[in-house]
Amino acid sequence: MEAKKPKVKARIAVFIIVAILIVAAAVFLFLLLGR
Repeated sequence: MEAKKPKVKARIAVFIIVAILIVAAAVFLFLLLGR
């Protein structure tokens, strides 16, 4: 199964990275606006 769908894992990895970046950016902006 892993050899059949390598693109799926890549997409999931990219999605997770993008989600983390968005959350980090949101927290960073929240802290800036909070001060």
